[in-house]
Amino acid sequence: MHSYLFKYSNYSMRDYEKKLALLELQSIWGKVRYEKRKNSICINTNRSVQKERLEDLTFFSEVTYKNGSQDISVIPRQVKHELSAKVLKSKIDDIHHRDIYELIVNGKSNSRELRYLTHLMHEYKGRYNPQLCKALINIANIDKCSLVLDPFVGSGTTLVECLLNGYCGLGLDLNPLSYLITKVKIESLYLDMRLLKIKTDALIQTLQRKKDEHSIRSRDINSFYSEVATHFPIDLDYLIRWFPRGNLISILNIMTEILKISDTRLRNLFMLVLSDILINISYQDPNQLRIMRRSEDKVSKDVYGLYANNLKRYCNIVSTYQLVKTNRLKNTVYNYLGDVRNLQKELGLSDSSVDLIVTSPPYATALPYIDTDRLSLALMGYVNRTSLRNLETQMIGNREITQQKKEKLEEQLLIDTILPKSIKQLIIKIYNLNRKSNVGFRRKNTAALLYKYFSDMNQAMSEMYKVLRERKFCFMVVGCNNTIAGDKNIFIPTDDCISEIGKSVGFKFNSKIPLNIPLSYMIHKKNAIRRESILIFRKN
Repeated sequence: MHSYLFKYSNYSMRDYEKKLALLELQSIWGKVRYEKRKNSICINTNRSVQKERLEDLTFFSEVTYKNGSQDISVIPRQVKHELSAKVLKSKIDDIHHRDIYELIVNGKSNSRELRYLTHLMHEYKGRYNPQLCKALINIANIDKCSLVLDPFVGSGTTLVECLLNGYCGLGLDLNPLSYLITKVKIESLYLDMRLLKIKTDALIQTLQRKKDEHSIRSRDINSFYSEVATHFPIDLDYLIRWFPRGNLISILNIMTEILKISDTRLRNLFMLVLSDILINISYQDPNQLRIMRRSEDKVSKDVYGLYANNLKRYCNIVSTYQLVKTNRLKNTVYNYLGDVRNLQKELGLSDSSVDLIVTSPPYATALPYIDTDRLSLALMGYVNRTSLRNLETQMIGNREITQQKKEKLEEQLLIDTILPKSIKQLIIKIYNLNRKSNVGFRRKNTAALLYKYFSDMNQAMSEMYKVLRERKFCFMVVGCNNTIAGDKNIFIPTDDCISEIGKSVGFKFNSKIPLNIPLSYMIHKKNAIRRESILIFRKN
């Protein structure tokens, strides 16, 4: 008989985390007797398990068991990953100091760290927790090097967890900045630390010298533009409207130095560092969900200082990985720029070729994904003023629509025979309430945008169903929101609607796990998102 004691993570566990922790154990042992205690779970079983499976666990701080007369203690890798985030908060320059190494390898974490390692790179609206993603992969109980798909890759949470935990991964997103963020998060884990440190120090020294050069500050913006335009076809007139002159000169100057670096992975990393500080040095108000301007006196002018500090932080993020990695990365993870509604063609996937899907689709009309990222997209030449709006309208969950498109979607809504009846009834209710009321154009657009969102999700889930293998899982983290229709507050149960769509395209819907996350953890908590759930589907 083997006795295993699983101690929960040392922070206050939420209900859904304890639920997922138990499901992780059940994926290993199946239906054995579990003794639930206040801060742990005990299992007595005739079947032993490999140490590697215990190290994979997500929500436990320690596992203890006996091997003959010997007491064995196992610290899951997750503890070390989260401790690495604490190192970055310690403000110690030399993160390879022996005490820091001991903290990570042998320390204990007593607080929740929602981001760690390259998850810490770049702000992104609507990301979900890597612990949640990792637990779902464990629950699926797939073999190492199995293929995991995230068709809404966002900031790359799923793919980074695949890479860290030994699974092959594929990701797809229509947002070019999402593509870049994910690409850098993945590539950074392969970087040579010596080269990274040399190039980082050299770039910081160069920028520090140029910061004080009057000749740089007095140059015309167009002269800097000509140096970067062949690499980044930027819309300069658009950027001039959104940055103080001195800040834009500093930005373009930083870009010219980055372009001198021959290593593509380093160049991408250094550009992402720049992207990460753009809002802070622009007229865009970082405290607003909608795009709003602020006065110049509230804009930071220390462009070089902010960039240098952020570059050092990114370098330290990569360095901490060297302290916690357990072996050479052998699995392959790729992300692509493309559209989930054309998933098979975009990724070249055949039917029944994916072992697991873990994803979090965009929320329905709740977050302005492209607008939020527009400065980065414009600076790196992904969009100009015209193509920005075109890209926005292509996105699933977008909030922008022309009058002509709105009217066409409303006509289709009334004759639709594809969406489940309950979804169609909800949208028509919102349409009628707004049509009969004196409301603004955004509310009048709501019904058409919701219809587009759920129609797009129907197409996306049809593609996802095709590529998933039989008897394999699809996990989706879905958020719900409210809208005002007429003078009524209407709750949009997006999770239930997505469940219905999943069943209509062929999935078996297993269950829904509510995520009882406090609103204080949600982005722009005054806006919209009121409930999140994990949806568990399986292909029969």
